[in-house]
Amino acid sequence: LGDRDATTREKMKGTKEQEIDMDVTLLGDRDAVKDVVSSADVICTTTNTTNPLFDGSWVKPGCHLNGVGSYTESMEEIPSHFIGKRCQVVIDTPEAIHVGDLKCISETSENYVGLLGDVMAGNAHLTNDGSHCGGDMYDCSFFKSVGTA
Repeated sequence: LGDRDATTREKMKGTKEQEIDMDVTLLGDRDAVKDVVSSADVICTTTNTTNPLFDGSWVKPGCHLNGVGSYTESMEEIPSHFIGKRCQVVIDTPEAIHVGDLKCISETSENYVGLLGDVMAGNAHLTNDGSHCGGDMYDCSFFKSVGTA
């Protein structure tokens, strides 16, 4: 959980822990964030940051990531180099390929799967076998939404 203001962060943490009965980790606590990211099966980011929220090397194989917050070329919630090297990528609209999270891939990249609608219609497919493409192993999946899925 993050906010630019430390007081607001702490207040939100206490509120959320009571509302949803779960532990909340603050982004300012690097060691705690690393522990959470490295054990997560699913990671959802919903910020408008221009800097990645965590180090991509912390993400365990098999993790699925949803990037929802960034929507411009300068915004990058999840490290673009991590996505380019380790993720099969599905997007909600053609415009999503141009956001900062995806600056290391294009529609012709081997790890670009396609549009969510094509995946749902069976016209594009993710693999779950840690496929090798161009020497890289894509052991994670990434869905990028810019708000129209």
